[in-house]
Amino acid sequence: MDQPTTTGWGAAPPPARRRPGPGLLAAAMALVLVFGAIGLVAMRSVGSSAGGRSPESAATGLLAALDKRDLKRAGDYLQGEERQLAVAYSDRLTRLLAEGRGSNGPLAGLDVTARDLRFRRAAGSSDGSVVVLEAVEGTVGVRGPNGVQVQLPVAEARRQLASRTHGAIDSLRLVTVRGSDGRWYVSLLASSAEWGRLAGKAGDADYGLLTGGAGAPGSASPEQAVRELLTGASDGDPAKVADRLAPDEARIADAYRQPLLDRMGLGRPGSPLGPDQQVRFRIDGLTTRNEQVADGVVMVHLTGGTIRVTGKPPVRVTEAMAEHAAVVTIRRQGGWYPSLLGTAVSNAIAEAQRAHP
Repeated sequence: MDQPTTTGWGAAPPPARRRPGPGLLAAAMALVLVFGAIGLVAMRSVGSSAGGRSPESAATGLLAALDKRDLKRAGDYLQGEERQLAVAYSDRLTRLLAEGRGSNGPLAGLDVTARDLRFRRAAGSSDGSVVVLEAVEGTVGVRGPNGVQVQLPVAEARRQLASRTHGAIDSLRLVTVRGSDGRWYVSLLASSAEWGRLAGKAGDADYGLLTGGAGAPGSASPEQAVRELLTGASDGDPAKVADRLAPDEARIADAYRQPLLDRMGLGRPGSPLGPDQQVRFRIDGLTTRNEQVADGVVMVHLTGGTIRVTGKPPVRVTEAMAEHAAVVTIRRQGGWYPSLLGTAVSNAIAEAQRAHP
């Protein structure tokens, strides 16, 4: 098995017997971000397709590369749309982090450390193409603002997470998927969804859907992709929203649909996507403008129109709101799709820039 090792570490100190202080508790909670949004670090540099020979080697490969700050190697453990977005945003993230503008904002706390990690297979698909790994041994931590490093044994991190989340999260998980080349890769968004499922104490995901078919055809343009997404939302049907997402993201939405709805509070009475399927949301007179991020990646800014939500006063969309009201779209399989992951990364970058101009 080609599991890389991490060197240069001393023996981990035993957990303290006293009640953990706020620093350790904060570090434990930061691990949720580390494992759930680890792609923000991995995206700083991307190499050629590599993956791992097994789910375990893909997970340890990614984390060991990040531990050594070998970002090029870390990018080798992404694939598909996540790799496409990594290429698109790597320069921006690299520049922000090099300038220190990620120290206290949304990019903070995502510089992961790991040593001697061992995993067990906690769940997966019946055909063996998806494996959810859970860390059971080793030490994990984060390099936070000003280079401060906080580390915890896996067992202590799990205990503190369970305590802080009232038992909802008691494990450190990564979702791995077998690619078409037979190698294994970490799925960033699926890992985030898995953490959301745990935090929401929701039901099991249908992991087999993560490796499904090609999905719905894309739109003819970035603008049309966003308009069709908004139309799906206005119909009050979460399935229509999920179907408009990029293919990998749509599969993740299918696999985690009910857990995600439970976690975000959608599909409940009174929400924009209510169970009665009535039209609760729409934008009249929508206007947009495009921002080219990279080849095959376009950010669509909403520049005008009127947002109407049932039971609430209408809200006018203005050009001044365009930097905040935007959706990243990507071109896949000849069509254009909205991307949740791309939009999240773009928002994180924008917030870091606003916090440290």
